[in-house]
Formats: sequence, structure tokens, C-alpha cells
Amino acid sequence: MHRKIIGILVVMLLITIVIPTTGIMNIKMDDLSNSKEATISDPDLCCLGTIGRDHVKPGQMIKDRFYILNIGEPCSLLDWEISEWPDWGTDWTFNPSSGKNLTPFHPITVHVTFKAPTPDESIYYWDRIEVCALDNPDDIERVIVNAGVVLYREINKSLLFIFEHFIYMFPILRKLLRL
Repeated sequence: MHRKIIGILVVMLLITIVIPTTGIMNIKMDDLSNSKEATISDPDLCCLGTIGRDHVKPGQMIKDRFYILNIGEPCSLLDWEISEWPDWGTDWTFNPSSGKNLTPFHPITVHVTFKAPTPDESIYYWDRIEVCALDNPDDIERVIVNAGVVLYREINKSLLFIFEHFIYMFPILRKLLRL
């Protein structure tokens, strides 16, 4: 055990004192670069996540989020904005709705809020949000958005009363429904 610790200390001593002072690791910076001009790295837009809920009441506020990433080269900077969103529903808000200088490995969370539509019948809505890179109009990502709007109808109270008592008249029905 002590030999292992002493060996680690000797290696650390070599790395911190001997190598820098002896010039064993001297590398010329000219040898590392073959190009004469600096190139600008290309950013690449990526979106992760979906927005939506099932069994939503008409007019209910829906809150969700998705992520925007720059999966481009390490030194790249990405400018982006949300360019399109569904025409169903109302009060769409995105926070943030655009951004500048997004670096790789630092995703942005976009919070989305909207009010579900109020249809005459239960219906499932589906569409997408488009996010585009401002520097490259061909770099577009789409985030799926859905909302399953269900209409709930009130049950007549007398019908509910009959159903509750009907279960007690037929014990087999109560077992089947596990009440």
C-alpha cells in the first residue's frame, strides 16, 4: 500500500518538476497547425423533446418544455429562433423564443405554454413547432406538438343514484367492477 502511494507521488513529482524544466515535452506551435488561415466552425441546430398532453379539457392551459442544442463543432456559435407553431389553440408563449451565441454542450430549455382548443367534439390535435438557425435557413428542426382534447359531459344525478344502488343489487357486478 505504501509503495503504491510513493510511486504515485514520484510520478506526480516528475510531471510537475522534471518534465517542464528539462524540455522533454517541448512542441513548437508551428508544427501543430498546417493551415495558414483560421476557419470558423459550423454550428448545427438540434431539438429534443415533444410537447403535448392527452385527456385535456377544452381551454385548459398546457405547459411543457423542449431543449435546443448546438451539436456543431466545439467553437461554433448558434443563433436561432422559433419560426412557426400550430394554428390551433391560443395564447402560445415560448420562453425564450430566440437566442444568440449558443455554444455546444450548453442546451437551452424552451418553456412552452398554450391554451387547448375548445372543439365541439373530442378530437386529437397534432402539429409541430419549427425552430430555425438564423445563419443557415436550411438548418430547421421540428418539435412534435399534440393535444388530445376530451369533452366531459355531466351525468344526470338521478342516473348516477340508480347506478350506485344497482351495484348493491347485483354483487357479481360489484366484484367485476372491483368496487
